[in-house]
Amino acid sequence: MSFLRQNWGRLATTLAIAGSTSGGVSAATGSGFGTAWLADTSGPSTLQSVSLPLGPEVSEVVPGRLRYQVGFGTFEVSSTGFLYDSLTLSLARADGSGSVVLVTADVFGLTVAPLQPGGLLSGGGGISVSEITVGLPELAGLPTAFAYNVDVELPPALRDIPLLTTFDFFNNGDLALSRGFAMVVPEPSEWALLVTGLAVVAGAGKRRRGARP
Repeated sequence: MSFLRQNWGRLATTLAIAGSTSGGVSAATGSGFGTAWLADTSGPSTLQSVSLPLGPEVSEVVPGRLRYQVGFGTFEVSSTGFLYDSLTLSLARADGSGSVVLVTADVFGLTVAPLQPGGLLSGGGGISVSEITVGLPELAGLPTAFAYNVDVELPPALRDIPLLTTFDFFNNGDLALSRGFAMVVPEPSEWALLVTGLAVVAGAGKRRRGARP
């Protein structure tokens, strides 16, 4: 049985907990797995976060690699000596240990975190990024806007164990609107399985409604 089928309930619980503990009314929407997790500065929360459990069969585009999509847009204007709105992606072991920042997006663009000796991705891991066309209409009209694929090469020690990834959106509280999105790109066969399962559930519901007198 696949990791997705074994852990989908746990994933839903994790999403619910993360959404309820962000320190205020959250403006975030979307699961972050296969569909973008979208957050902006329209709500009062200083920090909006979501954590997603990952396994080898859930989110690898190729063996030993995770793929994310991340985008950010803002009306903020860069200067010095100021803390800006930002979106950060991080990765850890399933128990939260060894957490490392992967990338951070803000008004300055996308910053890839340097690999630390002895860190989670040491021993053969790496991070590469490639710019993509901004795919969400929610970023349209923002003066600074960009989106990237983020590929994370996992070292051998991480390729057969469950992991945890977290998206954090920081709101500095100024009046300039900022918005970001992040998503784990599922492994194609697992994504097809999930979509098929949801379609079956929806179809069963329709049949039950049609059978009512």
